[in-house]
Amino acid sequence: RTFCVPDVKEFQNILEEYMGKQIKWTSFLRQLNIYGFTRLRRGRDAGCYYHELFLKGFPGLCCKIERCRSKIPESLSNELAQPDFYNMPYVGQNLVNTAAK
Repeated sequence: RTFCVPDVKEFQNILEEYMGKQIKWTSFLRQLNIYGFTRLRRGRDAGCYYHELFLKGFPGLCCKIERCRSKIPESLSNELAQPDFYNMPYVGQNLVNTAAK
């Protein structure tokens, strides 16, 4: 449910090869914020990013990710709203297909 970038330089190189142009880390982070990704600030996943619709194995959910209308998404302004992924139930195929409709 989260992703981390342990080596920023290596990540930039991979993106540059894929995109065919130079990618600035700060611009990438800005885009994550614009699309509602949240950086976790505490717990085991501190420093990782998450979005409710960004789940491994469910690429169809990414189509529902939209730009946030405000400059600062509500989830960023409320640090207490950070989820605890280790206490959440497993998201099975049926549950995700129901939510995607």
